[in-house]
Amino acid sequence: MVSFVVYVVIGLTIQSILAMFVAGDASDRGLNSQFWGAFTFIFGIAGIVIYLLLRPSSDPDIIYVCQECRTENPEQNNFCSECGTELKTRQSEGKHQPDDETEKKGSMSIIEAVKSGFGMR
Repeated sequence: MVSFVVYVVIGLTIQSILAMFVAGDASDRGLNSQFWGAFTFIFGIAGIVIYLLLRPSSDPDIIYVCQECRTENPEQNNFCSECGTELKTRQSEGKHQPDDETEKKGSMSIIEAVKSGFGMR
């Protein structure tokens, strides 16, 4: 009986640590860390596999074009890497809000909903 309790405690500890790693990675990628941490804790290894399949790449999705020299700069740059001109103001927390020309109309797909944490920010 004691060995069963020890195995359960060890398993829950490992599962908690893995959920914290997934939550940290989700936060770094602009996803809902609480949702993905809980999802991973509840579903275990299957949750980790689902997260790894659905997470966005770490490459910057948003490219800022310098208004002076037209050089493309990644999202994290505050100044142009070519000419040093200050780039336009960033969106908060890496959220990109498309302008009127590129705004998508209608509902999002289930994959987009899962990737965004079902809008729970």
